Amino acid sequence: MRRNVVFLVAPPFELLDLTGPYAVFAEANASSRRSEYALEIVSTNRKQSVASSAGVSIIAQHYYQDFRKPIDTLLLIGGSGAMRPFHKDVLGWIRARRDRIRRFASVCTGAFLLAATGLLDGRKATTHWQNCDQLSRAYPKVDVKRDPIFVKDGPFYSSAGITAGIDLSLALVEEDLGVAIASHIARVFVLYLRRPGGQAQFSDLIAGDGVGTDEALRDLPAWVRGSMTRNLSVPALARQMSMSPRTFTRRFAAAFHQTPASWVRKTRAELAKTLLQEPGSTLPVVARRCGFRNVTALRNEFVLQFGTTPKEYQMRLGL
Repeated sequence: MRRNVVFLVAPPFELLDLTGPYAVFAEANASSRRSEYALEIVSTNRKQSVASSAGVSIIAQHYYQDFRKPIDTLLLIGGSGAMRPFHKDVLGWIRARRDRIRRFASVCTGAFLLAATGLLDGRKATTHWQNCDQLSRAYPKVDVKRDPIFVKDGPFYSSAGITAGIDLSLALVEEDLGVAIASHIARVFVLYLRRPGGQAQFSDLIAGDGVGTDEALRDLPAWVRGSMTRNLSVPALARQMSMSPRTFTRRFAAAFHQTPASWVRKTRAELAKTLLQEPGSTLPVVARRCGFRNVTALRNEFVLQFGTTPKEYQMRLGL
């Protein structure tokens, strides 16, 4: 029996919040070679054309009050339209289906619409990092988690900003169809990695590059990633930057908001996570390529950074 996956859109919506998850479920249909999901776009607006914040409009198949089909998974799509005060009829329509829907999920700021129904009271949820404080103030009964990519609490799921909706959708597909199909979809989409829900919203590599304000250090991250097997101690990095260790440490901390040693360890772990996705990769080879002393050092750092062992991570990916 096909599962009805309904995308509830409140204009203006964030384009990728809809198209990313929609594409995951559509690819699941193609990858499983059978139509596991029936995909339906439902709008809170009577108009068939629904505008996104990017200026691109989509055609909704249904107005929410006219939708009568059973719903397996309801995804509330984010965007500024999902954050405004809603008419009680919209909230009532969602609440009335509480016991008839297997899974509720919000993408990015779609959490505001889900929280407005009261269904998240006393439950954990997340949203885009920029909106976590606002969600906490507006709905103090919701336990807002600031760091995770996505959160599951019973039948309620919520994801962080924009592309995290893809991670959430992959997790939902994995629940239904297994790790192999979800991992295949991730590879088809050429995703950098399939992130578990507990991973922080910021990759340390992304965050580190983004806050670097010291011109002299701008090229350091790229050099380090190409030098993983080298000595990356503070004295060695300071020599590369033609600075004294003391000056280098001070300027690095000011630019990247962490110590050089901490950043190097996280960088090695991030590279290991990428290499572990390669079919046939072995822990000794990954440890050597990332500059770890041995497999034990790799395992310890991986658990510290990601809360799982390298072997468990590979098993999640079906490798």
